[in-house]
Amino acid sequence: MRCLLTAARTSVLTAIMALSGATVCAQLPQNAIPESTDFVIHVSEFLQQARVKTGFSGVVVVARKGELVCQGSFGFSHLEPGTRNSLDTPFRIASLSKQFTAAAILSLEAEGKLSIDDPVHGYLPEFAAEPYREITIHHLLTHTSGLPCIPEGATKRAQWKAMSVAATPVNDYVKLACEMPLKFKPGQGYVYSNFGYRVLSAIITKITGQEYADFMDERLFKPLGLKQAGVARISQQDEVKVAEELRFTGLDRDTDEPRYASSKSDRNYGAGYGSGGIYVSANDLLRWDRVLASDSFLSAKQKDKLFQPVREHYACGWIVKKSDLDGRLYHTHTGANEGYFSKMMRIPEDDLVIIALGNVSTTQEIDKVLDQLFRLCRSLPN
Repeated sequence: MRCLLTAARTSVLTAIMALSGATVCAQLPQNAIPESTDFVIHVSEFLQQARVKTGFSGVVVVARKGELVCQGSFGFSHLEPGTRNSLDTPFRIASLSKQFTAAAILSLEAEGKLSIDDPVHGYLPEFAAEPYREITIHHLLTHTSGLPCIPEGATKRAQWKAMSVAATPVNDYVKLACEMPLKFKPGQGYVYSNFGYRVLSAIITKITGQEYADFMDERLFKPLGLKQAGVARISQQDEVKVAEELRFTGLDRDTDEPRYASSKSDRNYGAGYGSGGIYVSANDLLRWDRVLASDSFLSAKQKDKLFQPVREHYACGWIVKKSDLDGRLYHTHTGANEGYFSKMMRIPEDDLVIIALGNVSTTQEIDKVLDQLFRLCRSLPN
């Protein structure tokens, strides 16, 4: 792990790193960012808890104004041949994918290809019948469409599970969505919906004539310099570089080092499409944060829409609210599925971003450690 600190605190942090087998840069850059004592103490706590208690395997990054404040890499991306995780390791980010899908939709709006106030049935005729006819693209973006998260009832849940392990075309999710009873009249409530974001993927495909994965690669990831980012494909191709799913099996009796075993699920990650099918590295998310901090991809007007919460603090692919700690506004989201977890938080007022990506299943212990990390990082001095 490497932290950028004042020289006065380097010796303290060096001792901390020695406990974890990590290293500190010998020379600090001239523009090193001074950090608080609380933050240094937290780094110590995080290293010890994450590596030993929780079996954390992944990466953690804190940056301000695009400059690294702190970075840590733990565990392995592939047990064979023992490749370690790094900031360039791509991880599956599950529901963190939604922010990219939302940004893609708003970029198409900026090009005049759609309006987020358009009814979905204007693009997908399956939505022409009642009660789906009133659902708009904006309802899908903000989880206010009335569509459930996943199907309810044993039969439909079994169908969803079968679709999640097969090479399921996105239009099959569109058809299934229109078989679901709505939880409420569109726009009148909030239910987090993976259905909604898979339907958004289908809208992107309908408008552009490209598969969702191809569009995201050609129109977002490559032009924006997100070098390790991609969308899992239902064909299961081109994903060798993605960190494999690991299972924490305990500590080595002799070395106290975490031990892991491969734990591959039968999930077809390509079937997640815009709701959870993306993989990305920490460096890619740092670059993405800089894109969002500028008007290079989305205009200020489009970003206002991206970050405007509607119900339950949910905007378009982001949770946006004021902290109960300091009153600052923040943008955040998490993601988790078998063998992976992700978390990202942006504090625009401080131009601060905190990122955590992992390739072990999330646990209450890991959640607790990350919550502490994200809370303490928000108290860093300006």
